[in-house]
Amino acid sequence: MPKLIVSGRGGSGKSTLVTLLARRLGEQGKVLVVDADESNLGLGAIFGIEPPGKTLMDYLGGKTAVKEKLVAMLKGEGSEQVALFTEKMALDSLPPELVGWDGPVACLISRP
Repeated sequence: MPKLIVSGRGGSGKSTLVTLLARRLGEQGKVLVVDADESNLGLGAIFGIEPPGKTLMDYLGGKTAVKEKLVAMLKGEGSEQVALFTEKMALDSLPPELVGWDGPVACLISRP
């Protein structure tokens, strides 16, 4: 069953907690950690990821395109589903500068 943990306060140990939890859960199977923090590069650094020149948002068409698709989907405009991705994507198909691996744990840098 998928789990989601969210916390917003800076300096509260989020990156450390996520890393420890992900590594522990990685003992049971694959784990995906998503780093969407624009102001702190800490989690990516823990997983050995240098700050990328392009972000995941850039690869998806940019903030405006993604926002328009999400708004259309939420409003129920157009088809029943608004495709955010033009094709299926897997971690292995993403640019390597956006993904860091630590055994079964993957860290995806997705800063907006």
